[in-house]
Amino acid sequence: MDKVKGKRGSTELKHEITAYKRRRILEEASYLFFAHGYTSCVMSPFVQAFNAPVNGERQKRISACLGDASRPASELLDALIRGLGMPRSLKEVGVREDQLQLVSEYTLEDIWGRTNPRPITSASDVMAILQTAIG
Repeated sequence: MDKVKGKRGSTELKHEITAYKRRRILEEASYLFFAHGYTSCVMSPFVQAFNAPVNGERQKRISACLGDASRPASELLDALIRGLGMPRSLKEVGVREDQLQLVSEYTLEDIWGRTNPRPITSASDVMAILQTAIG
């Protein structure tokens, strides 16, 4: 019985992490500018930080999986991704500042942008994330 519960918990956490990685910001940047795998590397920590005010308690589960439940998930993800030598800014993958507005507008048109844990109601909400990620 414990084995099943443990497995279920791991599966739920995997789905939670996957949901973060699939936020529409990641998808739109992927479609417009660079390979999808890079979108997760670049954007996930920034999206985590943006969402922390509304789901920080839930993010502690991700932090625990990354080795330190007392640190923000965004910081731990950043360290992990940097340690893998993956890109950590939009500029590193060729995105220009003049393209951010388009990404922010497309994000609003997709279900994932509208279902983000922290409400995204305008392009300026998305721009706040993108501007931290531009590097």
